[in-house]
Amino acid sequence: MLRASSLNNVRKVVSSSSSSVYGDNYLPLNELMKPNPKSPYAAHKYIGEIYCKLFNDVYGLQTVSLRYFNVYGPRQVEEGAYALVIAKFLKLRREGKVLTITGDGTQTRDFTWVEDVVNANILASNEDTPNGAVYNIGNGNNIAVNTIAEMISHEKEYIEARFEPHDTLADNSLAKHQLGWSPKVNIGQGINLLLQNEDAR
Repeated sequence: MLRASSLNNVRKVVSSSSSSVYGDNYLPLNELMKPNPKSPYAAHKYIGEIYCKLFNDVYGLQTVSLRYFNVYGPRQVEEGAYALVIAKFLKLRREGKVLTITGDGTQTRDFTWVEDVVNANILASNEDTPNGAVYNIGNGNNIAVNTIAEMISHEKEYIEARFEPHDTLADNSLAKHQLGWSPKVNIGQGINLLLQNEDAR
């Protein structure tokens, strides 16, 4: 994609990266931290950022990478290894099943409403940004998986933990300052909107 964009004089490429590139780091996570990917997925996302920066440096292609933090919202993917916990919980609730939580549920995530992420992409494509820039696109607040489960259903059970960072929390000040971006929907509002959609089915 980068090569084709360079050859065809594309003005700018906005790449979808991930907060997973940070791995385990102290919070809040900011763009100056050294990436520490803990999975092939995270490593792949970080490599994508490196390619974007190189194509900017070598070929002059404008690029920007957005590190998404746990994007959720309508029509979210419910199946597969990378389905978000909120989507899985809603599917289990719809099916009348107990919510399954990996580990003890104290792990926290910074959930970001999909419309806020869309807005970040629009701003990143239109605003002047530094060469090969990277931005955190996260709500700036984290919440425990146990709390998310309680918001969706009171019936839950715990299963074996999986290998993943225990906590995420975005420092989104750079995106606010350079892109003029800020999240509009908090996790409580987002869950309520999703539950309303579920009940309207």
